[in-house]
This record gives sequence, C-alpha cells and structure tokens, in this order.
Amino acid sequence: MASEDSLLEIKLRPDDVCLYHSQHHGVSFLECVRSRKDPVSDVDATHKASYLGLLTEVAGRMEQKLQWNPTNEQFIGNDKANQLLRRQMHNGWKL
Repeated sequence: MASEDSLLEIKLRPDDVCLYHSQHHGVSFLECVRSRKDPVSDVDATHKASYLGLLTEVAGRMEQKLQWNPTNEQFIGNDKANQLLRRQMHNGWKL
C-alpha cells in the first residue's frame, strides 16, 4: 500500500540506496551476533530510545518532575528515583 499507486511502480536502480529489509529484529540480531556485523538497529540509539520509557515510568511513579543526566544515566539530585532504575537481582545473579 502506498499513498500514490504510481509509487509502487518505481523501479530502483542498482546504485540507489535501499533500506535494510528485516522480517524480525530478534532474528536479525542473532544473525549479526553470528556474523559479527552491525545490526539494523544501532545498539546505542536503541538503548537511549528504550530508557525514555523507563524515565517516564519513574517520573510517573514519583509523581514529580525529574532531571536526567544522559552522560551518567542517572537522575540529578534524586536518590530515590535512581533506585527505581534497577531491580534487585534474583537467585544469586550479580552484575
């Protein structure tokens, strides 16, 4: 489906830049682990995008505005909020 039917009839040239085709990001990630190639989803960008939801969750639970330091990946001046960034490890697991 396209906004204009004529877009579906465009033929790409061999030197055109094409988007990466992936049926499943999880499978793509495993293929990249095996081949040591970079995944289609940049790891650093994906990490930053994923913590945006976490920050919103913490602010919502705390019911207050919080300041975030992206370099240290911690809330500024709020130890209680920083404690919510990590869960207690179970069954003897440690980092």
